[in-house]
Amino acid sequence: MKKFIFKIFIFILPIAIVGCIMEILIRNIPNDYTLKKEYLDENANKIKTLAFGHSQILNGFNPEDMSMNSYNVAFSGQSIKYDYKILEKYSEKLVSLKYVVIPISYLSLSHQLENSILSNYVKNYSIYLDIDTDSKSLFKNKYEIFSYKFKTNVNRLRSYYLNEEDAVAFGEFGWKEISRTRDLIETGKHDAKKSMEFMQFDAKNQYRKENVKYLKSIFEICNKRKIHVILITPPTYYSYRNNIDQSHFKTVHRVINEFIENYDNATYLDLFDHIGFKAKDYRDANHLNELGARKMTKIIDKHINELKK
Repeated sequence: MKKFIFKIFIFILPIAIVGCIMEILIRNIPNDYTLKKEYLDENANKIKTLAFGHSQILNGFNPEDMSMNSYNVAFSGQSIKYDYKILEKYSEKLVSLKYVVIPISYLSLSHQLENSILSNYVKNYSIYLDIDTDSKSLFKNKYEIFSYKFKTNVNRLRSYYLNEEDAVAFGEFGWKEISRTRDLIETGKHDAKKSMEFMQFDAKNQYRKENVKYLKSIFEICNKRKIHVILITPPTYYSYRNNIDQSHFKTVHRVINEFIENYDNATYLDLFDHIGFKAKDYRDANHLNELGARKMTKIIDKHINELKK
């Protein structure tokens, strides 16, 4: 029996060593999460406007077009839970913070990162942002090597260490520029269909209840600190708007209105079908490009300056 165990140990040992080396090497590759954490650690006390959220804000809010010190702490697929987790983590350091931007899009209230196609991003919050993800998994959401296929991890290592390719996809203030345009009609139909499919995962509205709870927690932190919350629904192209379930959007608006009515430190910008955004402003039917980002950021900046009056 001892010989058998010893043989297993000898067999597993090199695999474990390779796994540990891969984990260390991957973690040392600069990425969006590590660099945004570094920025917040060093500059949180200077930020006056902080934009949270998912890819629509990541691509659509450019702090360089703001008239005050601002930062974009959005990530692809980020759900309201992680908006709250990040705000909570840095709340004591954000001593200059006056405005918080939170996107409430068509799917926001029914979206959970853990249960989405981007669920492998959960480990980024644990590994790189030092945030408790509440994950019950022992491996998947805590280690790089268990979050992707072996081949994918090998390609990541090759890209950075051999090909010297940069894995960071955003600028100095957290905005991710996307200039490449995809077909607006096809992406509208495709993304709307996917949105409808994702809605089925929250048939019992459990995700919505949890997201409303986290949104309330954000408001409580901001209310206590006298921080104004700007809820925003980013613009989308008509090919997306015309193919979604409008009845669900009525529910989303009802939740938004309840927060606006219950909190004095809140306003809402509904840009979902804003006539100022044209085809040239979109990367795809659900995301803005550089031109669109400048427009949306200017609208937010103007709104904030009006609030000051």
